[in-house]
Amino acid sequence: MVSSLRPLRYQRRAKVPAPVLIAVLVLAVGGTIYFGFFREREEPLSDDPADATPFVCTRDGHVFPVTPRGFEDMFQRGDVRSDPHSGELLIRCPKCGQFAAQPQARQSPRVPRAGP
Repeated sequence: MVSSLRPLRYQRRAKVPAPVLIAVLVLAVGGTIYFGFFREREEPLSDDPADATPFVCTRDGHVFPVTPRGFEDMFQRGDVRSDPHSGELLIRCPKCGQFAAQPQARQSPRVPRAGP
């Protein structure tokens, strides 16, 4: 009975069959190759007018749509900033050229008040 209580370093480890190790290695290398080289890096941004967000200039009232792709282009050109005081998003108005355009507020439905 005492002989079965050997220290842990003397116990035999279970051997993993060679085909299993080869299969795991092939899957790991194959996954690395697929995700590293063949997978598309990122989806292109939409330039569809249906995906556009309306922006309105607070100086001259000009309303214009901005698509996700258009926003990215404006950001790359430096036409997007945040207001230093409020932190709100400001876009350069294409009409007046000032950083005064904000996303147009969506009309929320009126909810009747409960009670008298």
